[in-house]
Amino acid sequence: MAAKKKSKQNRADAEYDADEKPARKGNMGLMIGLAAGGVLVLMLLCGGVSVGGYLLFGGSKNPAPGGGPGPGAQANDGKKKRRDINITSPQELAGIAEDPKWLDNPDLKKLLVGGRWYTSAGERHEFRADGTMLRYRLVSGNMRGTYRVVGAEQLEMTLKGYAVPDGPPFGPGLVETYTCLLAEDELVLLERRGGNNEFTASGPYYRLNADGSGLGRSKVLDPLIEKLKSKNKGEQSSACFTLKFFWTDAWPAVPELVRILENDPTASHPMGPLRSIGAKAKPALPVLRKRMNSNNQDLARAAQETIMFIERAEASERPR
Repeated sequence: MAAKKKSKQNRADAEYDADEKPARKGNMGLMIGLAAGGVLVLMLLCGGVSVGGYLLFGGSKNPAPGGGPGPGAQANDGKKKRRDINITSPQELAGIAEDPKWLDNPDLKKLLVGGRWYTSAGERHEFRADGTMLRYRLVSGNMRGTYRVVGAEQLEMTLKGYAVPDGPPFGPGLVETYTCLLAEDELVLLERRGGNNEFTASGPYYRLNADGSGLGRSKVLDPLIEKLKSKNKGEQSSACFTLKFFWTDAWPAVPELVRILENDPTASHPMGPLRSIGAKAKPALPVLRKRMNSNNQDLARAAQETIMFIERAEASERPR
């Protein structure tokens, strides 16, 4: 009888074990899953999971190889990455928005004022403290108008063309909005062209101050002065053509322009920039007066007109 009861108990224990073991296994799997999930959440909160520099979970969606910041991420130096800007023209400026030198959300009204901004081709922007501005571009010529800040790094220009600096405006007005990439003495203007964040770029412009200082001196003006020293007359003429667009800011080129006139009795190309420079071109007056005696009537007339421009500018600067 006792043996029979024991046999029944063994069968009951076996049935209990058969039912309980899957449950215990399920509970153990659940606990392991919960623990793994907790570790994953913790890793996500700490910046994601990566293998070999490639992000598997969390963090930036498109990280750079090597574990660097992805598009739109904050760079280690605190400067904003502008990978959402696609510069389609010109190609040589395609990646310029990625340069870390650009200021993040700069005070445009404060930083744009002072000196004039030039490209190597002589294109120019001048922003004044009262909100007025002047612009020269090879295609559209001289324009003037107003500017205002309309958002972070956004500038709106309202412009009209004019034939001479103090003359009346002509033609229809333009309203243009630009994204500004700005460093202390360097500027690139981006204008949206269609969708997908496509932009065209103009620049870089470099600030050139009236006293000859600024990045524009070394980046733009000095290379043109070096071309004046060339024995190639074509290079000299090309530099003179561009210097005309610098107006009075081209005054550091006066010694080289005078030297060309002294060494070449047939040269007329230096007279263009000397007229634009005005009063600060006064050192050229002696050689220009000699040129007025030239047998070449066109050359003599050009010298006389250049003298007139310089003397008129000098007179306008005298105290009244």
